[in-house]
Amino acid sequence: MTPEALDAEVERRQRATLERATPVAGVPEGDELLASPWAYVPLHRLMAAEGNVLRARPNGRIETGHEPLHSSVSGRCLLLNKATGRWHCRGCNRGGDAATWVRDQRGYSYRHAAAWLLARFGPPPEATRSTEARHAR
Repeated sequence: MTPEALDAEVERRQRATLERATPVAGVPEGDELLASPWAYVPLHRLMAAEGNVLRARPNGRIETGHEPLHSSVSGRCLLLNKATGRWHCRGCNRGGDAATWVRDQRGYSYRHAAAWLLARFGPPPEATRSTEARHAR
């Protein structure tokens, strides 16, 4: 399997997982299917590390630029929803979660970006609990 085909398959499986998602703490009802499995990663910190100036909005979301991929006149083309762990750029119409952010910013494959996030932030809290439950048996 080519690296591109593998990335596409990982992304397809990730989307399928999202479609089966259960409610996530802190995610407004109705948005739970939008929650990323990477929602526990402080995406706003990853964005700030790339030089983006974060601006809090009254609705709890964050606006920022999409540096270094492209600049915007207002510096507010990118919206971040901390509750779901997702971002969307109104300028280039890209979006995703922490793994797609790292993939785009660092030029990694999705698989490499996921490994990078796991190395820095560990597994999601739900995965940790299910792993501990398996080992307790």
